Amino acid sequence: PSTSRKTASRNKTVMKLSFQYLWITNFLSYRGNHEFNFDDFQIGMHFIRGKNLTNARLDANDAGKSSLLGALSWCLYGKTPAGQKNQEVKPWSGETNTSVVVGIKIDGKKHKIERSIGPNALKIDEKTCNQ
Repeated sequence: PSTSRKTASRNKTVMKLSFQYLWITNFLSYRGNHEFNFDDFQIGMHFIRGKNLTNARLDANDAGKSSLLGALSWCLYGKTPAGQKNQEVKPWSGETNTSVVVGIKIDGKKHKIERSIGPNALKIDEKTCNQ
């Protein structure tokens, strides 16, 4: 969750942006449905730490930390920070339907952004948009 503000004293618009939730379905290392709720987070820096439950020997490696941030980026911009696009973000398990939903709040108004593969679609507040 983050908040960005421009100072009103410079005659610029003040905008408050916060991330509410992230829903991931079959994205890279995430198989099935996963929900992350950011509503209770305070403003500031947050650390992501993982624990590999499939292979304890790996500890925090391959636990989905990068895939979590990749899902957020892919949903908003159509590619991950590593430059992966639609066909490259399908889960390693071979599942076919991939989707990521991000809930944001701008100046108190809630918005929902959803990107999916199978079928390819981008929706903002339930309205289909060009990609």
